[in-house]
Amino acid sequence: MPSRRQVLLGGAAVTALVGVGAVGLQLRASRLREPRRPLAALDPVGFSVVAAVAERVCPAAEGLPSAWALEVPERVDELLARMEPGQATDVSRALLLLESPLVSVLFG
Repeated sequence: MPSRRQVLLGGAAVTALVGVGAVGLQLRASRLREPRRPLAALDPVGFSVVAAVAERVCPAAEGLPSAWALEVPERVDELLARMEPGQATDVSRALLLLESPLVSVLFG
């Protein structure tokens, strides 16, 4: 049976490995999508996150256009531009959480 010290050292080692892995994931560059119109509320990273989420939720299917073809990311940007600035900022910050590679690893 391992001693308390061995359990604590093992837990510390696992925590350190997870931390190093998380930092490595955070350093990974994002793939930015190029907007077809000037952005009104989102920044390029937020726009790219919206584009990725829209493509994941509504992929192209037989006889149906993709979310990108329907310009869903640009329409979301227009919608956010009509919101109160504080609310649009909150949505933009929440989108950055979706962009986090660590969140992607934890939640698939």
